[in-house]
Amino acid sequence: MLCLACGAALFATGTATASEPDSKWDRAMVEGYAEEMGVTDDEAWRHLTVQRQGGDAVGQAERRLGDGYAGVWFDNERGRFEIGVAPSTDRAAARAWIDSRKLGSSADLVPVESTWDELEAAKAELEKQLFRTAGENDRLQVALDPSANAIEVRGTAADGRRGPAPAAPGRPPSTRRSTSSPA
Repeated sequence: MLCLACGAALFATGTATASEPDSKWDRAMVEGYAEEMGVTDDEAWRHLTVQRQGGDAVGQAERRLGDGYAGVWFDNERGRFEIGVAPSTDRAAARAWIDSRKLGSSADLVPVESTWDELEAAKAELEKQLFRTAGENDRLQVALDPSANAIEVRGTAADGRRGPAPAAPGRPPSTRRSTSSPA
C-alpha cells in the first residue's frame, strides 16, 4: 500500500507521461520503487503509471460500491489493481469502475468473503476483547489487510512474550489471522 501512495505522489504534478519519467524527482521515485519492490526501472515506471490511472482508487471504489465495498489494493509483484468482491458486491459496478479508470487489463476482481464494513465491525469487536484483556504495558496493533480480507493482530506482551492474541467472542470473519512482531 505504501507504493500506492508513492504512485499518487509521483503524478501529483501532472508532468509525468506514460513513456518515461521527465524530472529528477520522477526518476528518484521510479528508482526508489524499483529498489523497494525488486523490479527493473521499466517495470517500476509501468506499475507507477497504472497506479496513476487508478487515481484515488480506494476512495473511488468505496463510493462506487457502497455497502458492497470489500477493499482495493495494488499488487506490486504483478503491477495490477485488485478489487475485492464479496458475495454482496455489485460486480457490474466494480467492473464499471475499472472501465471508468481505463484499468481494464490492469485490474482484477478478486472474490473475498467479507465486505469492508463486515471487517470493520469484526475488528471493533476484536479490539474491545483484546484491549479489555491486554496488560497495561502490552503493545497491540489491530489492522485490516484488504489483500487477505482479514484482520491482522500484532503484539508483544510487556514481559516479552509474543504470540497470537486471544480469539474475540462471536463469529469473526473466517479469514482472520494473528501474527506477532518483535518488540
